[in-house]
Amino acid sequence: MSLDGWSNINNEPVLAVCVTEVISKKVFLTDTIDTTGQPHTGQYLKNIAVEAIKKCSSYQCKVSSFVTDNAANMVKMRSELNSTLAGCDVITYGCASHFLNLFALDMIASQDHLKEKVKKVMKYFKYTHSAMALLKELGGLKPKLPSKVRWNSLCDTLQNYLDNWPKMATILSKHRQKIPLDIIQTIIEDIRFKKEVDKLHSTLSAIAIALDTNQKPDCSLSQCLESFFFFFY
Repeated sequence: MSLDGWSNINNEPVLAVCVTEVISKKVFLTDTIDTTGQPHTGQYLKNIAVEAIKKCSSYQCKVSSFVTDNAANMVKMRSELNSTLAGCDVITYGCASHFLNLFALDMIASQDHLKEKVKKVMKYFKYTHSAMALLKELGGLKPKLPSKVRWNSLCDTLQNYLDNWPKMATILSKHRQKIPLDIIQTIIEDIRFKKEVDKLHSTLSAIAIALDTNQKPDCSLSQCLESFFFFFY
């Protein structure tokens, strides 16, 4: 069973409860709870979790594990749920994908200057018609920009930057008078910057592989653990 908070189209807070059937790996939405006006404390979330587990039991469905994200209130809820369900053979744990995304964000935070420079270059080629036309003429890829709500999007942007780099460098070499100086300096004159981007991309790629593995609907706990060994070792 998994529990997570969402907002509906009216921006009202909703908790969604899903279960994944062990054999078929099919996912079923079992409940949605409108939490308008309710503080999402550990105790409140624990009560919802207990009721959700009872509801599944009424359908002759045994909940053997319970997963949430790693927000502080969810961590508190899992701790209280463990005490309430002591002896019931229910494993509680935090979402590995969410943990890996938080880890990636920490890695990015220490390299924020790289991210901002890459974004500036990609925005220039994406939104400057002449530069985009030249990039397309050379067979370059459409520039990508990172999104805060899309996991691994910065990794994809860095890959896009590195793939386009030779073509962007060619364009800047031939059209120096038409290109802003800071873009020229980033692409052509600062080779060390490209090496730093390559290094950050390599680190984020390892996290992305583990994250994508853990997001698969049929990922087991053993596969999740294996993905962490792959990343850390």
